[in-house]
Amino acid sequence: MSPLTLLTTLSSRDKQSILSIATDHEAGHVFGGSQSGDIHVWSLHTYFPVTRLVGHQTSVLCLLISLERSLLFSSSGDTTVRVWDTRCFGNALCIIKPPIDSCGDVLSLAWCNRMDTLYLGFQDASIQWIHLPPSKTGCTARVTVTEDDSSAQLTSELTRTNSIPLSHDKCPVESALVRSNSSNCSSARLSTRSATSHPQNIPCYPFGRSQHHKFFDSLSQADLLKALRRGEISYSNSSYSHSHLSIGSPPTLRELQDSTSSSGSNYREDGIKVLFIEQENSVTYAHFGYIYCLLFVHLEDRPVLVSGSGDSTIKVWMIDSNSGALKLPAKQLNSSSSILSTTPVTNQSCEELGAALTLAARGSTLYSGYQDGLIKIWDLETFTCIRTLFHRDSHKTSEKCLKNLTDVLTMTVLDNGDMFSGCSGGLVIRWNSSFQRVLKWKAHQGSTMASLSAMHQGRRLVLTGGSDNAIKIWGVYGMPESDFETAIANSESKDQPVMAFQGNELMFRHLSQLVSYPSISSEDHREDCRQAALYLKKTLIKLGADTRLLPGKPGRNPLVLATFTGKSSVSSPTVLPKRRVLYYGHYDVVQPGNPKDWKTPAFDMSGKNGWLYGRGVSDNKGPTLAVAFAISTLLDQRSLDVDVVMLVEGEEETGSMGFHRAVQENKALIGEIDVILVSNSSWLGDETPCMTFGLRGVIHATVKVTSPQPDLHSGMHGGVVHEPVMDLVRVLSSLVDSSGQIQMEGFYDGVKPICEVENELYDRIVEHLQATENSDFLRHSSLHDIRQNLLAKWRQPALSLHKVDVTGPAHSTVIPSSAQASVSIRIVPNQKMSQITSSFIQFLEKSFQSLNSGNALQIELNQTTDWWLGDPKDPYSKAIDESIEEEWGVKPLWIREGGSIPSIPFLENEFEAKAVHFPMGSATDAAHLPNERIRMLNLEKGSNVVAKFLKKVSQVKNS
Repeated sequence: MSPLTLLTTLSSRDKQSILSIATDHEAGHVFGGSQSGDIHVWSLHTYFPVTRLVGHQTSVLCLLISLERSLLFSSSGDTTVRVWDTRCFGNALCIIKPPIDSCGDVLSLAWCNRMDTLYLGFQDASIQWIHLPPSKTGCTARVTVTEDDSSAQLTSELTRTNSIPLSHDKCPVESALVRSNSSNCSSARLSTRSATSHPQNIPCYPFGRSQHHKFFDSLSQADLLKALRRGEISYSNSSYSHSHLSIGSPPTLRELQDSTSSSGSNYREDGIKVLFIEQENSVTYAHFGYIYCLLFVHLEDRPVLVSGSGDSTIKVWMIDSNSGALKLPAKQLNSSSSILSTTPVTNQSCEELGAALTLAARGSTLYSGYQDGLIKIWDLETFTCIRTLFHRDSHKTSEKCLKNLTDVLTMTVLDNGDMFSGCSGGLVIRWNSSFQRVLKWKAHQGSTMASLSAMHQGRRLVLTGGSDNAIKIWGVYGMPESDFETAIANSESKDQPVMAFQGNELMFRHLSQLVSYPSISSEDHREDCRQAALYLKKTLIKLGADTRLLPGKPGRNPLVLATFTGKSSVSSPTVLPKRRVLYYGHYDVVQPGNPKDWKTPAFDMSGKNGWLYGRGVSDNKGPTLAVAFAISTLLDQRSLDVDVVMLVEGEEETGSMGFHRAVQENKALIGEIDVILVSNSSWLGDETPCMTFGLRGVIHATVKVTSPQPDLHSGMHGGVVHEPVMDLVRVLSSLVDSSGQIQMEGFYDGVKPICEVENELYDRIVEHLQATENSDFLRHSSLHDIRQNLLAKWRQPALSLHKVDVTGPAHSTVIPSSAQASVSIRIVPNQKMSQITSSFIQFLEKSFQSLNSGNALQIELNQTTDWWLGDPKDPYSKAIDESIEEEWGVKPLWIREGGSIPSIPFLENEFEAKAVHFPMGSATDAAHLPNERIRMLNLEKGSNVVAKFLKKVSQVKNS
């Protein structure tokens, strides 16, 4: 069985272990209980942080969701349970406390929706319950404490405006009951059972208590058992109260204003109502150990409560249908019958069980996970153990190494019978419905503390939480690629969510593989680039394209040409002639730089909080695959009414060497083109989508001054020769005046004046930046007026000096025999490239002649790229503008860029077609920098925008 697809990793800023998790698939939220006491909330749509819920003083040990009541229950080491409204993140609706303060941690929870009753498993071995009528679930104000992250702000806005479609399957979500052992998971210690089956004293407090508990001055579990056997106390006597826990004076019972009400009292704590559990709503010493796990199952349509404890026992409790009280005695599951083991048996007896740490169920089958790596499978119809599984391979690891690394802390069962178990060593094992181990992998660095299964937008997910401050989301039912087209063809609805997700999951899987190729456009990585091109070719063939490689310049990287053929319009003469769209992209990337600057390996794509990280995810492998999958989706849905040609080169980062010639030689293969689509830049910020309608051109040149003399000593020849460096400085300084104006004659004459339409576009941009991101936008600028800043870098020419090199040793006494400088000139509409280059050369030559130097001047034009200007008002631009607004719910900002893309003006001229430039990346993507990233949401929605655009292109009439 292939490994699960890791969709993303969620992490919080507090760097604390995630001890418990829950999901609300209807609202699209993931909740993570932290060791710090906070509950972090992420969006299940975008994987962005949304907010965090604060209130608990210590670790959040268990989270539980009631979808019917829109409630989140959280238990903690502070002896409380807090109840939250999942519809509006505010302060807790109420705080639930036991009747006495010596109960210890609330380790586990179970909710019976039929009886509106919450059951709590305590550290003092008691199970308590409280009735919570619907009248107690009023909504509070939104919490003001949020993650300090721009993506969190975006997600909050998206959630409030409902701009993200909330399409979900209606199925229950299993909430994980975390069983954590210590603040340091690697050194966790739990109660165990001796060879004589006597429960022993649990030696340490699991999470480190922040306040004194009278419970910790009470009898140990072993002493308590001895007292029971001597008859000093009676376990079956329900009148035995918590006051017997303390050797000294009994703890004082809190004064309740209404001892007969299930709601406890009107007492408030920090303005939040506190509900006290009634003293009689408790089974004292339900076990002889901590109540690590509680679980509701239905037997013959009756809810029963199952509990697991540090005393190694599993008990099944019948429930009074009227009061919700637990009925005594409980049925204790017994595994003394013969056991069939489906995994290697160790020297340890199956009866030498450690603490029962976690429970899961499917129908009448119960799964219990234990300390030291055992899992027992129970038939609740007959109350017998039918299997024992081992979470480890005993022959591979010594018993000493296994200590504290194999405790089964969490289990999750899927609807098909597959079960996932996670242990304190970070491993997760997948078992099939026949209880056979089919997959094992390292899910977390540290312990796998919690897990659950959820359906979201038609996809089955497994979430795992760990001590490495991470919740990882895994795609379970990853569809084989061979079945992908068949599944789409058999779909009842073209917009079926499951198909949309499977396409995205497949897209991210292919992107991960494509990123793994270090396709750096340099001689050292020529073979890596070829392999990346071959993989892209293979992928596009699978997506339905007629694909081939085109040779580039000799010794350079090939191009990938793929043609997706749309439906023919011949059969319907009234239909507009079929349009042909050319997409231009590139698969080569820049050097990653110092690996130490990357948080994760540059060519190993990873996900975190809704972002994908890796070299090329934003520039330009991610957008290229998003376009390809948009086309393929339309093709599979028989909705592709245009032909789409994808032309993906491998030399863009080094000036597109050989690209022009390759296109011209294969123009017949490419065919006639109506519109060119490009996605190769970024937005102005992180929140509002943009369209690029202008790029500056660039002239790259090298200016060199050479002396006929060799390198000289400044002490012997300084002042008597024309020094090349001095000549170079004088020549370059003459290019601009003291205000930065370029001095070439007529240089600014061709600059196109700003028109009214463009002015209106700038007005909206300025308004947007003033309201949101202007401080960051102006960070590196000496121009503090936003409009002037935009005009200067988008539509005004500029000259830059990049570096100066000299020959000879780098010594302060040497006069170099030659010096050279790299210079670039950014040009704008409607400057003429030929005129500017000619004027540049003539100006430098004239300036050098005025020096009367005996040195020689050499000017080399390394690369030239013309400017590009689109038209926001043409039909194709309007089509993509409408597509963006339909997908994102906001009109895009129309922006220009100060950089250059050589191929766009060339392709426009070659095919006599207009280009539209739709960027998918956001401003903080860090393209060309360490930790390059892109939001998964941007790729998903970007792909949807392209699909909508292609549909609209088929309806564009000839102008």
